[in-house]
Amino acid sequence: MNKTRLISLSLVSSIFVLSLVAGASTSWTQVVTVSLTNYEIKFDPPILRPGTVTIIGKNDADDLMHEIRIVKTALPMDKLPLEPDGSVDEDSAQLTTIASVEDLSPGKSRAATVELEPGRYVYFCNKHNHYSVGMRGEINVQP
Repeated sequence: MNKTRLISLSLVSSIFVLSLVAGASTSWTQVVTVSLTNYEIKFDPPILRPGTVTIIGKNDADDLMHEIRIVKTALPMDKLPLEPDGSVDEDSAQLTTIASVEDLSPGKSRAATVELEPGRYVYFCNKHNHYSVGMRGEINVQP
């Protein structure tokens, strides 16, 4: 095989591989499972890449209704503005709601798909004072 043909074949192969990688990165969706139990919330994984994310909420509690709210905020996860009843003030100007999966009955699952930009987000359950007893956490979206 002559040198020119070998270089051409190598160049075509490189372009093909790069086009596959570029195509795969634009259509890839991250999937996150959120397990809600009696006063505990597990978000796996807590570090995501920017882009499309499908959040699957699963209520693993015995008898409690739950929900998942994801907000973008500069506030620490345990310092969100509260209503007089102890629930998070979802209308606060300090919070931007990104996604929610509401009214999950025990044993039920539901999903929401969102676009996440780099940054820090807070997730929590806002049912029946669940936020105040610790059903909250942080997500970091890093390039």
